[in-house]
Amino acid sequence: MTTVSPADEVRAVDGRVLGRRALLKRAQLLDVLRELLATSRYHDITVAEVARMAGSVPGTFYQYFVNMDDAVRALAIEVAESATKLRELVRNSDWTAGSQAASIDRLVDAFFAFWRDNHSVLRMVDLATLEGDQEFRRIRAAMLNGITVQFAAQRTRLGPTGDGIDPVAMAGTLVGMLAHVAAHQEGFAGWGIDVADVRASVASLIRGWWADSSHT
Repeated sequence: MTTVSPADEVRAVDGRVLGRRALLKRAQLLDVLRELLATSRYHDITVAEVARMAGSVPGTFYQYFVNMDDAVRALAIEVAESATKLRELVRNSDWTAGSQAASIDRLVDAFFAFWRDNHSVLRMVDLATLEGDQEFRRIRAAMLNGITVQFAAQRTRLGPTGDGIDPVAMAGTLVGMLAHVAAHQEGFAGWGIDVADVRASVASLIRGWWADSSHT
């Protein structure tokens, strides 16, 4: 659900800083859009439908968003900002030999949960990125970059890797794998593959690299 903070300096289309009531209405419109994205094709969703389901009118929608694409971008930015909890999980976990397996399991579980909870929005981010939308590409990159940097930093603190691979390169590869696999949980289930086994497989791959590269 979209959160609202009085300190957020969110602006209307005309540049006005939104007050508390306006922020609540904007958040309500975004929550409705999120619900519709989970059940409908993007191009089938109309401004009139979003406004009606939010108990409003199209004119109100256009006070906060230029068009539907603008509203989806606002949702994408909110989701990307909420991914900081994944970055903080990496930062605050114990990655030493005795605890790294449990830390990796928690990270994988958190990734899968994050993608499952935000699937409808992240699907739009991925599609727009593939279509070459540079703004959505930047949103996606910023979301994953902080996690990658923290993951590489944690590995670097343990000393040189024995395989000679740059920790940032490997961290980026693993985070990309996590994001891709987490985004296709429904697909695995559709193939008859237990998602729990998929999570275990990803965790095993990460543990393998961490162990193989732990020391020279």
